Amino acid sequence: MVRSKWVYRKLRNFRTGIEVCISCLKRAYGLARCTCRGLDHFKAYV
Repeated sequence: MVRSKWVYRKLRNFRTGIEVCISCLKRAYGLARCTCRGLDHFKAYV
């Protein structure tokens, strides 16, 4: 882990933000699980 509480809070908040974005994408586009292989197939799926 990290020694600095400030760095720990920043990393925790960053991870929380990423998880919120993923949750919003899942709700908006119905992306429960991506079974596509590769970026091109994923872009076509979305």
